[in-house]
Amino acid sequence: MPLQNASNLVATSGFMKQNITFSHLWPHLAVLLFFFLLALAYNYPVLEGKKLVQNDMIQAQGSAQALQQFQKETGRISLWNNAMFSGMPSFLIYMDYPLSLSTQLGRAITYAVPYPLNLFFLYLAGFYLMGVMLGYRLELALLGALGFAFASYNVINIEAGHVSKAIAVAFAPPFIGAVVLSYRGKIALGSALAGIFASIEIYANHIQITYYIILALFCYALLELGLRLASPENRPAQLKSFALASLALLLAGGLAVGSHASRLLTNYAYSQQSIRGQSELRSNTQSRGGTDRDYAFQWSYGIGETFTFIIPHFYGGGSGIGTWLGTKSNTAEAFERNRFDPKYAEGMPYYWGGQPFTSGPAYMGAVLFFLFVMGIWLSTHPIKWWLLGMVLLFTALAWGKNFAPFNDFIFDYLPLYNKFRAVTMVLSLVPLFLAWGAMLGLEALMARAPEASNLPAGFRWSAGLVAGLCLFFALLGGAVLNYQSEAYQEIKDEKGKITRLNQDEAFRNNLVNQLQGNEAVANDLMEAIRRDRAAMQRQDAWRSFLFIALAIGLLWLGLKKYFPFSYALWGLAALTLIDLYAVDQRYLNEENFVRKSRFESYFEPSEADRKILADKDVYFGCSTPPSAPSTMPPPPTTTPPLGATTEPSFAATRI
Repeated sequence: MPLQNASNLVATSGFMKQNITFSHLWPHLAVLLFFFLLALAYNYPVLEGKKLVQNDMIQAQGSAQALQQFQKETGRISLWNNAMFSGMPSFLIYMDYPLSLSTQLGRAITYAVPYPLNLFFLYLAGFYLMGVMLGYRLELALLGALGFAFASYNVINIEAGHVSKAIAVAFAPPFIGAVVLSYRGKIALGSALAGIFASIEIYANHIQITYYIILALFCYALLELGLRLASPENRPAQLKSFALASLALLLAGGLAVGSHASRLLTNYAYSQQSIRGQSELRSNTQSRGGTDRDYAFQWSYGIGETFTFIIPHFYGGGSGIGTWLGTKSNTAEAFERNRFDPKYAEGMPYYWGGQPFTSGPAYMGAVLFFLFVMGIWLSTHPIKWWLLGMVLLFTALAWGKNFAPFNDFIFDYLPLYNKFRAVTMVLSLVPLFLAWGAMLGLEALMARAPEASNLPAGFRWSAGLVAGLCLFFALLGGAVLNYQSEAYQEIKDEKGKITRLNQDEAFRNNLVNQLQGNEAVANDLMEAIRRDRAAMQRQDAWRSFLFIALAIGLLWLGLKKYFPFSYALWGLAALTLIDLYAVDQRYLNEENFVRKSRFESYFEPSEADRKILADKDVYFGCSTPPSAPSTMPPPPTTTPPLGATTEPSFAATRI
């Protein structure tokens, strides 16, 4: 089988047909309509006029307030912002690029659907488009899109207001799919699409996510080269095709980068004056021309925490206010037993992983993870090794300081890697490879068309492995886990002596102080918290086992021909959605939406704000203004919407 056609195990989709008619398009249009309705259903409070409260977006709007006011009054965009720190360039806060066609294209596509529905829609449509481009049947592309879009980290990105990250993640699948299409022989079409999606990817302005995508594509190119070198058939032609595709893709990538030269060059220039650049002072953990290693790895996923891929509350869920287990929880009963309001149990430190805090786990979906393992086991396509490799590599990168020998080497020697921080964000891309592997596995299962009495061994082994793992933690989790916090904090006493203290111990000491030295009650509450951590892990292990069992049952019935196998695919898509949707609701739900009046109250000036605004000196006492140009001409386009103001990922202010 020719290499470029090796993965076309099913009929080519309507996207790849030469004579496209409405009969080819309408199923895809129906899927897109379903995606829109699904996004609307998840964000239904917008129908009541409510707005989604996102902490980072509120901060972003506050940062840009002075710049927006200046533009409103003068029609110009200021290049300097006096209101941030002691003054800083505004191109990292609020800027437009009216001459960049790819910026206008990216903005038009991103905000074609109202905010925040658009972020869910982009997740779904982006992966579905990749599946269609690569020839997967509609049911598989739909299932993969649901698994990718509703993986908990991607929904948590929206809840936190990491809009630029969400947009960058959403455009990753079609960008990667276009590159794969080019290497499969569709060089002109693939490279053209790759150039378009790469330019939109850069428009998203989250360089760290784009960096991870480029790293994955580099590994894919190595796989393609290796397969061609190992091919005994027509090796010169294979290598020529690889070279032409690579050159076309490099040209497309260069044009994409060039279309954002203004943004990238100014971003890079500023980074040299930030903690991402050279420093006159250097700690023992700081690399040359990059961030401090401890700072970069501050948010590192625990190796044991990786079990949250299939058991969401394996490590207690998210940190902070909002975690409510009900009045029958051990913690609520402990508060009531000690004559306190049981509602105090809300927001107790149920998360016991090693990160300083987290909004929630990187739950990939029990059904999706099972299908991925089955795909790696059953598929004979060589791309499965790339998919597996990316899952392992990105997981290892997310471990950060918890996998120090590997990550210290990567941090010190992989070009530009030391410019980034919060390595856990790479987990936003892992669902892409899991969902792709799931599609491969289901394709392989259908292609084999096994007899009713001969289920593939790979199906049996993958089912037993993943379901058995969940069953083990449901029954015996308490025998191997202590539910003690793995995070530590440094406490400084009055003499300046620093003590490294476990977060549970620090929280217990806080309770003792608040309870005026009553250690018995504090110990009782801490023990109740640990029992609830165990209960959360055990309940979610049973939950994941149930979903995997249902998925196994659907596949078994389909393989035994109790109903058409396509019914099993639709059932798996529904299971995937139900599984992930329910977990996502723990972190982003109707409580995150507020009335417009309350949302606007976040920006009402306080008494301190009014006193500051009373000072009409725009330079706040400085005798001379900045020497750099302070404004740019009025743009020919309208002011970008709030969502278009994205957080900088390559530079940070040195303070």
